[in-house]
Amino acid sequence: MSSERSPDVIELTFPASSSYVRLSRLAAAALAAELDFDVEAVDDLRIAVDEAVTLLVTGRHDAPITLRFLPSRTGIEIEGRCEGSDVDGFEVTDLVEAILSATADEHTVRSGPGERRFRLVKRLQPVADPDGGADLE
Repeated sequence: MSSERSPDVIELTFPASSSYVRLSRLAAAALAAELDFDVEAVDDLRIAVDEAVTLLVTGRHDAPITLRFLPSRTGIEIEGRCEGSDVDGFEVTDLVEAILSATADEHTVRSGPGERRFRLVKRLQPVADPDGGADLE
């Protein structure tokens, strides 16, 4: 998606607290709606962001969470990270993996001593045109 990104990159940084997970969901849903995602795709993205950001805020650390929203003509890429000496690694459960697989077109999650990261991609689905073909609006 990188070659098709718009120049608009939105970055959101907030404290590592579960009370801010809602903010990240709302930001993702609002941006997806602006990009003309359908209602189901907006809901999928909201769920994926909720799961991924929860992975970043879970545990006892003071590292801020940073999300980068990278919109494009074909969809959206979201990168999340937290880095700090008190950040520990984690294992992604089978349930979280299943949820991310079902709600994002691509996803990666990485963690280790001092960092936690994720990347989500959600693509716009082609819209069928009245002549029977498919076309992006």
